[in-house]
Amino acid sequence: MRLTMYWEGAPWEPREWQREAMPQIVDSLRRGKRTVVSAIMGSGKSVLLAELAHAAVEKAKPDQQVVITTPTQSLVRQLADTVGARCDDVGVYYADKKQPGCKVVITCNPSLPGLVDEMRLSGSRCGLWVADEVHKTEADVLLGAAAALEPASAVGMTATPFRSEKHESLSLWEEVAYRYTLADALNDGVLVPWDREVWDGKGASADVDTICLDMIRRRGDGPGVASALTIEDAEEFAGFLTANGVHAAAIHSGLTKWKRCEVMAALESGEIACAVHVNMLSEGVDMPWLMWLCLRRPVAARVRFIQEIGRVLRCHPGKTRAVIMDPHDLFGAHGIMHEEALGEALERLAEEQEPRKKGKGKGEKKAMRPAVAVGEIERWIRRLLLALQASGLSPSNTVSSTWWRDQRPSDKQVSTVVKMAWTTRYMPIEIRPHVKRLCGLPAGRLHKGGVSDLLTVLFTVAQESEPYRKRRMHWPWPNGLDVPPPEDAAIEALENR
Repeated sequence: MRLTMYWEGAPWEPREWQREAMPQIVDSLRRGKRTVVSAIMGSGKSVLLAELAHAAVEKAKPDQQVVITTPTQSLVRQLADTVGARCDDVGVYYADKKQPGCKVVITCNPSLPGLVDEMRLSGSRCGLWVADEVHKTEADVLLGAAAALEPASAVGMTATPFRSEKHESLSLWEEVAYRYTLADALNDGVLVPWDREVWDGKGASADVDTICLDMIRRRGDGPGVASALTIEDAEEFAGFLTANGVHAAAIHSGLTKWKRCEVMAALESGEIACAVHVNMLSEGVDMPWLMWLCLRRPVAARVRFIQEIGRVLRCHPGKTRAVIMDPHDLFGAHGIMHEEALGEALERLAEEQEPRKKGKGKGEKKAMRPAVAVGEIERWIRRLLLALQASGLSPSNTVSSTWWRDQRPSDKQVSTVVKMAWTTRYMPIEIRPHVKRLCGLPAGRLHKGGVSDLLTVLFTVAQESEPYRKRRMHWPWPNGLDVPPPEDAAIEALENR
């Protein structure tokens, strides 16, 4: 099929990456591969999915159907609207809404076995299977149904192809035909960059709710969302915000569908300023008009963390940046401090295990972790480390859950920093004395995370300078690593604390 035939007559103008992806996907399918498309959330996977369905219907034999699976009924309805705008004869199959005879059938994962049985009875075959949120295809019921479906070809769609739980790996799929990364989306203006707000440790109260309230008051312009541990916690925090001048409402599974829609409409219209949710942002939610996000609930798994922040990065008319409020220093805990690191995290196989949920959360009392203060000097050390990482000199943090960062450093860490102070002689003269002073700080002046970052900087300089030292040459500090020195007063405050 010629490239120019794709998208002809489509009700939308495809983005450049979507145009580029189509022939590569088709080529992978022609080679008999079960292929995956990895595209950052908010980039338009559903539009690409609709075009794939349209192309498959055009080539399908009379007894062939296109089957699209997705995890939830709400996503079935969303995809039916999008695919229906491109394809004729689109049906859904779930609960009591069953239209198994359409040329394109969209079903939720739990309903796929029933659809397979009806297709078998009617003598229909699957010409193309498109699995949306493909990481959900590892459940036993779906593995069995997929085998019985016997699709002639298959395409998986995901923003996060590599998962933190073993049961969300991709055993059914063979190769990634196309990647559209966060860096690509930022360059193309598909997503917006972000500003990050952290707690500096100042103020009399370290109460997370009070800290979040202060952040929201300062940076919460336009509609935003805050996360909660449980349904009860969401209701309580929404009430706390409202009582303190920020009109908020809770949104969770304990509300009727009509009530949830009412809350979302009120948020978008500006009737309320904040929706407090339990698990609204993990997958399948399209709210490009969101302006800010408060990560009030600590997120231990990198994938879920990425999914949450991805919801606020989608572009929208008049939106140039997003604000992410991070009272627990989750960006630091997950090692995702800049755009490149977030893009890399989407493609990297995570080794950690995502904590399993116990119960549905209603009435369940969980303890909120205390906020994590990130001081000025610790932020400066991290900027220095990120400059080294961005230049490829220091490995990015691959540990997804580092709650130890706000604890007291060990004696071994502190003594190692002192021993490694010699590496400062290979740093630019502008920052050399400042780093040397940091190496001599008494134990406990920096948090464990700050000491860990400083050690990574020192060991990186030691490693990179070694070949030059052996030849009795001075290591030339790489160009582009210009990090302005910290304020002397900030170091003095640590020394005198």
